[in-house]
Amino acid sequence: MCCVFYLVRTSLNELIKKNKIDKNRLKIVHAGPHAELFKKVLNKYDLEDIFDDHGYVSREEALKLQLDSDLFLLLSWNTKAEQGVLTGKFYEGIRANKPILSSVFGDVPYSELYRLNEKYNYGFCYECCRHNDQFERLYDYLLDLYTQKQKNGFIDYKPSHSLALDFCYENITKKLENLCYKLLEQKK
Repeated sequence: MCCVFYLVRTSLNELIKKNKIDKNRLKIVHAGPHAELFKKVLNKYDLEDIFDDHGYVSREEALKLQLDSDLFLLLSWNTKAEQGVLTGKFYEGIRANKPILSSVFGDVPYSELYRLNEKYNYGFCYECCRHNDQFERLYDYLLDLYTQKQKNGFIDYKPSHSLALDFCYENITKKLENLCYKLLEQKK
């Protein structure tokens, strides 16, 4: 939840306060558990009225919500105890073909999500532990997306072409198969 707190407290709240974006043109759509935690964070910044909670939904409903969105928010972590975390939401974000805003909680910078964003340009990866370095970039990124949506009616999203290819099930399965063969060879 720290990641959402930073995003709201910093960039989004700042953009609204400076009248760079109109709060009434935003909607934060949520499905799943922990809605009360999100509401608590958003309430602190007078943003609870743009929170649209759907609770638990079917897989099909979740997919429709994702496809109807403009930006996919992905929360993750990168700590000394756990690094290289890629949740299933990352793959869902790729499949939704929307810009992914990754927000990474933890004390270790340059997470796997950050490195993947540098390679594939899937959106923006905000790391809480690098707030001072990333605030202006996140602010500019969100403002650019908002401006595109208001001006064009859509967000121009052009990740690296290889993003969808490298993370399709067929290629992931091949990588896993090759890894298994290598492990078997090492055992001989």
